Amino acid sequence: MIKDIKIKEKVEMEVPKRGLYVELEWMYGDADGYKNVIVGPFPDNNKNLFIDFLNTLELMEKAYPHGKGGCEDYYHISEVRKFFDLYSDESENMRKEDYEIIEKLNPKIEYVPDGGGCAASFIGFRTFWYDGNSLNKYKINIICEN
Repeated sequence: MIKDIKIKEKVEMEVPKRGLYVELEWMYGDADGYKNVIVGPFPDNNKNLFIDFLNTLELMEKAYPHGKGGCEDYYHISEVRKFFDLYSDESENMRKEDYEIIEKLNPKIEYVPDGGGCAASFIGFRTFWYDGNSLNKYKINIICEN
């Protein structure tokens, strides 16, 4: 039984780099587990690449409207190959600056940790921005077409 606690030492927190971030939410199997992965920072001055990535994530969300079965993945979507497979023709056709950003961020499709090689289900994303000067996290308002 715990009877007391003592403050040991200060934990230093690294201030995130300035830029746009997206948190990807993955689900293993039939809700056997979840994992959130943060991709970023996308540079502030490359908002279009960030928007392209978000649109790709929306395509992934819509890819399996009745649920993803078994070992199905997302690589049948050309935009997914552009961002998640740097060796694809789609990635190689990107602007050099965009390719270098994606290469550095290295987004990956999450796989079920049982070693079976099945892709996890992509179930959503959240966006935010850091100012590079503090730990403050800012929400991003996403504006959609009508």
